[in-house]
Amino acid sequence: MVILEDDLKQPLRTAKQEALIFSLLESSAFTKSQRDKLVSDFYNKVITSYDANVFIGKLLAEVRYFKHFFKERHHKVAECAICGERIGVKKCLDTASGKKRWLCELHSANPTAEVQKVVEPAVQQVTITTTQ
Repeated sequence: MVILEDDLKQPLRTAKQEALIFSLLESSAFTKSQRDKLVSDFYNKVITSYDANVFIGKLLAEVRYFKHFFKERHHKVAECAICGERIGVKKCLDTASGKKRWLCELHSANPTAEVQKVVEPAVQQVTITTTQ
């Protein structure tokens, strides 16, 4: 078996491809769970420039599909309440107002004067008991 060295030397993804991918991920066509899965796929599976081109084509197809068939927004877009960031947001509880707000990693880790004592909401566990 002969292995050609030229086939093994594929160029890595470029900065322009990464910028385009992250600008496409900022689209409102994706829900938070879809966006989180796509970001993890990007970091784990997209290595070469060819992989990035295929990934960009997939993102463009999904955005075009969403814009064609869902012209009205059917889901709420998760974005940071302070800066508007859409990647890496999570729902936190603002103890000053008692309301849940979406905050990015930066604002949830370092609360500002606007958000005082941000606490992640506790997960409610439901127990179901059956009686016979």
